[in-house]
Amino acid sequence: MLTNQDSRQFTYGPFGLLAIGSKQFSAGGSAGLLTLNGGGFFSYFMNENSLAARIEAYLEHRQISASIGQGSLTGFGSRALLVFYF
Repeated sequence: MLTNQDSRQFTYGPFGLLAIGSKQFSAGGSAGLLTLNGGGFFSYFMNENSLAARIEAYLEHRQISASIGQGSLTGFGSRALLVFYF
């Protein structure tokens, strides 16, 4: 078996994420959620194996629709991850 690893030690590029969901409350009513992320990532493969440290920076837009009204939030975010490719 071969490990699923990029031949380069560093990789980078753009990414996008779309998440859609809804919630039914036990007291009645419901809410819908739409989250959209777009940005870039940088990954560093440690010790020439399939474990990588990944840093992402993105612009996020989140929209919440509930029975009492609608709200939205837009801003910048970042996250750091340890990723194991298999």
